Amino acid sequence: MKTDKCYDAALKYLETRPRTYYETVKRLKERGFEADEITRAMELVLKYGYIDDKQYAQEYALSRIGTGNFGPRRIKQELRLKGIDGALIDGAIARAMESHDETEAAKGFIMKKRVDLSSLDIKGRKRLSDMLARRGFSYSAIKTALSGEDDE
Repeated sequence: MKTDKCYDAALKYLETRPRTYYETVKRLKERGFEADEITRAMELVLKYGYIDDKQYAQEYALSRIGTGNFGPRRIKQELRLKGIDGALIDGAIARAMESHDETEAAKGFIMKKRVDLSSLDIKGRKRLSDMLARRGFSYSAIKTALSGEDDE
């Protein structure tokens, strides 16, 4: 009977948006369920396909890279915090990067911020470079994006 309550709690948690296995287990522990109840409930959740960490990682990476606001390193870190396996993360990011260019995403982010690269001094370029690095873009993508070369 307790497993039913745990399973119901898991489903309720999953109904708002997709979650990872780790996030769901963590939530159930926070709600005070016993380890054996959580194990049985998660077996059912997996059996019925309510959680798929591989699919979650792929959709998350594609979404985050697609907006152009974040680079692969940042997305990898976020997925790691959500409890996704490293191999699944690498595969998801690789697949997402097939259809998106990191340098173009960095340039897009600079354009969204309405930064005029020609008017930036060294300190301003450093600040922008640091911002892009915090957002997970690689050094090579940042260097190319800040070179100021227009594709137009």
